[in-house]
Parts: sequence; C-alpha cells; structure tokens
Amino acid sequence: MPTLAQFSEEITTVSTENGSAQSNNAQAVTTATTAQSTQTGKSQYNTTVRITQSAQFTTEETATIRTTLPAQVTEAKHNTKVRTIKSSTQLSEAKVYSSEGTAKKGTSKPFIYLTQTEKCLPQNLHEIGDELTCNCDVIVLSYRTVCQEDNRTHVSYIFVGEGSWNLGRNILYSIAKERLPGYHYYIFLDDDVDLQFNSLTPHEMKVVSPFRAFEAWLLDYEPAVGIVDQPGPQSAMSILQKRRMKCGITESSMAVPTVWFDAIFNAFHYKAIKHILPYPTQFDKESWWASQLHVMCSMELKFRGQTLMFVPVSVNNPQHRQYPRSGQRFGAQARTFVEEIQKSAPAVYQNRPLFKNLKSRLLIEYPTLEASTYCMNVSRHQPIAPYLHFAGKRVHGNMSVNSAV
Repeated sequence: MPTLAQFSEEITTVSTENGSAQSNNAQAVTTATTAQSTQTGKSQYNTTVRITQSAQFTTEETATIRTTLPAQVTEAKHNTKVRTIKSSTQLSEAKVYSSEGTAKKGTSKPFIYLTQTEKCLPQNLHEIGDELTCNCDVIVLSYRTVCQEDNRTHVSYIFVGEGSWNLGRNILYSIAKERLPGYHYYIFLDDDVDLQFNSLTPHEMKVVSPFRAFEAWLLDYEPAVGIVDQPGPQSAMSILQKRRMKCGITESSMAVPTVWFDAIFNAFHYKAIKHILPYPTQFDKESWWASQLHVMCSMELKFRGQTLMFVPVSVNNPQHRQYPRSGQRFGAQARTFVEEIQKSAPAVYQNRPLFKNLKSRLLIEYPTLEASTYCMNVSRHQPIAPYLHFAGKRVHGNMSVNSAV
C-alpha cells in the first residue's frame, strides 16, 4: 500500500526535475507546503511565485499571491516557484520542486496515472511509461532522490521529502486536478504494482496488455471507482461465489460490485473523485491504512454499488516497506468517517439506515455480514452522482436492495 518514508512533522524538503528540463528552456521549480487540516479539504495558503531562468538561475520576477485553493503548482509563462505556509497545527512545511511538465495544461487524454516512488518510474510500470501505447499522462512523486534521467514527454516529476503516503497522494491529486481540461479517470497506483491476467480472462482479451484491457473496460463501463481482482477474502472468486450463494446470480461477469478494496490500484471517475478525496490525514501517525476506510465508506454511502471490480485482471504488490500500520482502531476510525459523511449529506438522507449499519457493524465486518451491495445490478454508464442509490432499486437475483436503506 503506502510507499512514502516514515511520517514526520519535521520540515520536509520537496524537489522535482524532469530530464527534459535540462535544456535551455525555462525550468519549472516549485516549492509547496501542503496545508492539510484534520477537517479534510480546508486549507489556507500564503504563496510566493518566483520566475527562474534555468540557464542562468537568476530571479527575474517575484510576486506574492494569496489563495484558499488546495496546494498546487502555479502556472506561469516561464517557470514558477511556489511556497505555501501552514499553521503550527497543520502538517509541517514541505518544499516541492517540480519538472516543467508538471504544471502543464491537461490534454484530451482520458487517463492520468499518479504514483510515488524513490526516484524514477520503475520498470514494472513500463506500460504507463510507454508514450506510444498509453493514451495517458503520468505524474511521479519522487521522495528520496530527484529523477533527472527521464525524458518522456508524458511523464512529469515532483520531488517531495519524507512524508506520509496520504500526503503524497493528496499532493499528486492537487496537481493533477489543476490541469485543464481534466482527465476522465485519475488512476492512483503504488510503485510496486504488477497487473496480470488470470484464469477468468477470455483468451481474446490477451491480445493487449492488462493495463490496456483495464483502460478499455473503464471507458466501456464507467464505474465511479474501478479496481481489479485483489488477493484475499474480497477477491473476484470470493465475490462471484457470494453472488451465487447470497444473490442467486449464477452467470459469470466481467465486472462485479464490491465494498472492501485495497488502495494499491484505484481508478477514480472525474465525477466521483471530488466527492471522495482528498485522503484524510488525521490518523497518519498511527496507521496509513485508515485513509482507505474513508474511501470505502464514501463509496458505500455516496455511490453504493458503483465500485466495480474488473474480474479478468489481478493485481499484486510484492514490496513491503516499513510505515505506520495498524488495524486495531479500524472500528473507531470507520465510525469517525461515517459520521463526517453523514453530517455533510443532504438532510433528506442523513437518517437512512445505511449510516447506522456501517457504524454498528463496522466496515471491516460489513462486507461479510452485508451481502446486498454485492447483489446490485452491474450496467454500463450508470449516472454518477452522490446518493443516487437512495432513490431506487438496483437489484439482481433473489435479494432486494430497498431504496430506504
């Protein structure tokens, strides 16, 4: 799951370079502080913009702006240097240096991949690094060494010193969402991700790579969040069996709804992501796992049945780094997230039994005890808007999902 080094409240140094920025062209250098309070999404910044010519490294212009927008790489005609200041109750200062391409305008490409690694994009992610076959852009957050060897035009780098995995993903999201026009899917993945076809993969699908097959499926089905088969009790095989036993659904399917899913490979639809992220950071000192509870609670409460698993592709992540991890307080953490979502929900939905069920059963038990989400119909291009599932029924087989739930 997380890939950043141990969380620290010390001042954090952030720097980024792209190999292509070694030319005489203006080089974008960005310094940014992420202001992430315990109330997710509320932040204030004091920002200084400095334009630097990379050939001479001399300052040509300095200006000061103030903004309440999320931390971002500020665009300028040449290069930018952005410094944001946080209060003492927030995360410590982080300096971010970004490659010239990081703050560039978006393109018509449907996908942007967002990942964190020690230095440069690793070889196992060559499928997203291939600009000839991947109709995508990539932003890489390097946290140990600046990457200067990568000249690919669709790959941008930022360098961020030690911080939490959640902080890193929030920085990536903040930068990516400022690109206009935006992307159809924002795909977060850990740097050790390995996608493989499995025993459920149709033979004809194997003419392309697992990444390309997943991307094609995303555009074909348009889930609010798309994932792939994962090892463990919430694997594709387990869910298919649950749909047979609990729902009476016997036919196989390329996509199944799910509730509990790992963060290692998540694709967020542009209509859904703003209702789910940023990742909460208030539990970072005790466990980086907690933030995924927030994602899963948000999906079950706001977009129930629209987290879809692409069955023919499996993910594995063989590396296991050291970071704060614990599931001992999952129950309390899940209740915190459910209560926050409930308070922000439209008043007409705040007393729905689903909120109570999630809080009383705890999210970690909910996927085992509650089968109705797994029985929901899977169809292409469902409308993506929060709480639509409360308005009607989407059921299959012998189990009903009442709109009052």
